[in-house]
This record gives sequence, structure tokens and C-alpha cells, in this order.
Amino acid sequence: MIQGKILLLGLATLVVLVSAKCGNYNQNCGGCAAATSGFSKCVYCVGSGLCTDSDQADCDNVNIITHAFDCPRSPPNDWNYSDDFGRKKVLPLVCATNNDGAGIQTCLDNNFQDTKLIKQYTVKCDKDGDTCSAYLAVNKADKSIIVAYRGSKGMMQLAVEGGDFLFNVVKAFPPTGGNVDKYFYDAYYDILNLGLQSDLQLQIVANPTFELWTVGHSLGGSMAAMAAAHFVKLNYFKTEKVKLFTVGEPRTGDISFAEGHDALVKYTYRIVNHRDIIVNMPARVYDDLFDSPFHHRFEIWYPHGMAVGQGFQVCTRADDGACSNSINHDSTDDHTHYFNVDMAAYSKNGCK
Repeated sequence: MIQGKILLLGLATLVVLVSAKCGNYNQNCGGCAAATSGFSKCVYCVGSGLCTDSDQADCDNVNIITHAFDCPRSPPNDWNYSDDFGRKKVLPLVCATNNDGAGIQTCLDNNFQDTKLIKQYTVKCDKDGDTCSAYLAVNKADKSIIVAYRGSKGMMQLAVEGGDFLFNVVKAFPPTGGNVDKYFYDAYYDILNLGLQSDLQLQIVANPTFELWTVGHSLGGSMAAMAAAHFVKLNYFKTEKVKLFTVGEPRTGDISFAEGHDALVKYTYRIVNHRDIIVNMPARVYDDLFDSPFHHRFEIWYPHGMAVGQGFQVCTRADDGACSNSINHDSTDDHTHYFNVDMAAYSKNGCK
């Protein structure tokens, strides 16, 4: 009996000590999420600012932070995403990838001044013969070099990608550290090695003061995210000269990739339409288990659709539970319709 009381007293004391140690990090998200106490991990609650043992957290799931990288962080204040930029520049650049050759140039001519397609790069990216594609262009009016990546072509290609999602087939991505989805990795390097890298270097020499804009939809968004980080790592561009815009991007890699990506790319924006089904794939597993997929920053979420005048939310966490993660991702239409247009039809119509 006495031994039992001693054991209970010891356990109660341990709980108090654990809570007290985590409590030292109240109002300190980074310190809290990186801390452990005994056998327990500390977690931070956004809103209350309290740091508690993970087993005792009195906090809505959407507000719990388990990793310091996911702590709120404001985007750069020297350049802000705007709906006008997304609608008038990102959308046509992304949708042009659905065309070939002259069709790409038509999209560029219909939306930009003094913008020239340099080359398109298309590779077979799986055993079923599905292709992946990107183009390189130069926009002299906006003083930018553009690298744009096409999204998945049809449900069969999505199904093949889904196999890697389901079984978490990944490969190391040295430019950032961490791992990325194998399908994205293979497609990215096949396109890079087809001539994109060498052609990009020539354009950098010819236009040394220009920015780099990398864009992409879906699968293309993941490749664009990899490219932005890679080209900064290679010292092709200073981070201040790189802007990344993805549309409907899935989780490209694990938390180490996301952290390395954000350390390299300053202006990085993931545009998400309401309930887009793809942006929540592959599913996130908490606490770095099994190379858990994890988004990079900064999510630009349109919670009420993307008609002109609808507002958007700039999300300050990397994989923000209070943004699109807070609702069910169950809409294929929201993945194929951005800025209130059917992207496939818009592409066929010359991006107008």
C-alpha cells in the first residue's frame, strides 16, 4: 500500500515537473516546439501562447505547433503578393505550360509585353509514357527570366504520382537537405538535364540584372519549388532576385526539405483555391515520423473561391492548421479552376 502511494506520488511529481519545464517556454513558440521534458515533447498553442506537455495540451488541433519550423513568421514586407499579380501574371504563365511551342508564345503575347519563349523541355516521366514539361522564357518588360513547369496531364498521371504519395517513395534532394517525392525528383532532374540548366545559364549571362520567376501548377508547382531553391543554392541568383509562385502544389517533400527551401527562397508563395484536393497530398504525419510530408511557406489561401474581389489569407505558418488545413480538401474542380477560370480551356484559348 505504501509502495503504491509512493509510486502515485512520484508520477504526480513527474507530471508537475514536465508541465513546469514546458511552461518555461510560454510565449516562445520556437523554444517550446524544440523542447522536450522527460519522455514528453512540449507543444505550443497559437493564440494562448502557452507551452505544455503534448499529453496535456488544452488547445484546438489546428492551433497546436509541434515543430519550431512551423511557428508563425511574417512574410517579407518589402514585396507583397497581390491578387492582381496572381491573376494577371501567375495564371497566364502557369497555363501557358499546357500548350506547346507556338501555343506558349501565344499565351505570352496575349498577356505580356516583350516576352519571348526560349525553349520548351518535355520528357517521359514514368513507365506509362506520361510526360512532364517546362519552358524557359525572358520577359524584358518585367526584367525577369521565367521557368514554368506544367502540372499533371490527366487522371492516369495523377494515379501514378499517387502511388509514390501512398507508399511515401522519396529521394534525397541535396540542394535543400531532406527528401522529396521520387516522381517529382526524377521529373525535375530529367528536365534540368535536357538543356534547361545550360540554357538558363546563357540567359543569366545575357540578362544579368533580371529576376527569376519560377511558377507551376500541381506537379509543376513542386518542380518549381525545387528549382527556386536549387538555383539559389547554385548561386545563379541571390535570394532577393527570386520569386516562386505555385498553384495547387502538393506537399513536395519532408519537413527538412521545407525548412531548407525556406532558408534559401525568400519570396515563396503557395496559392491555394478553397478546397483543392491535391494540396493536402500526401497526408502529413506529425513529429517527423516516416519522413513526414510537410509544406513550405507561404500559403496564400482563398477560402471563398477565386472570383474577382474575393479575399485571400496570407498564412504565417509553414503547414498552417488554421488555413486550408482547417477544412476538408475534397474538390477536384478547385484544383483545375484557379482565379475563377477553367485552366485547360483558358490555355486552349491562348490564355485570354
